[in-house]
Amino acid sequence: MTLAEAEAKPRKPLFALKSARTILAELDAMIGDEPPKSGAARAIVLSHIRKTLAEARRQAEAELLASGKGTNVLFLDSRIEFVEAERLATLGLPAVTEK
Repeated sequence: MTLAEAEAKPRKPLFALKSARTILAELDAMIGDEPPKSGAARAIVLSHIRKTLAEARRQAEAELLASGKGTNVLFLDSRIEFVEAERLATLGLPAVTEK
């Protein structure tokens, strides 16, 4: 199999995003009998959204590291430069190279 064929082959993602329906069901269960407009309910919603976003980010990062895909971007002032992973490593920044 050539590299181009391997790249074109569909891959199963390592994680699946939660649907809005799932998140709403989780929130409904967590809030329970609490009045929806109460401060406690708002705190529950905010906490759960933060947790869900952090979990999705961790899983997405894990998939990018496992697949070796992605782009290294380094922000310098108001410009964007694309930098090779090896160059980032020489600067002491985290970088992943394909194996």
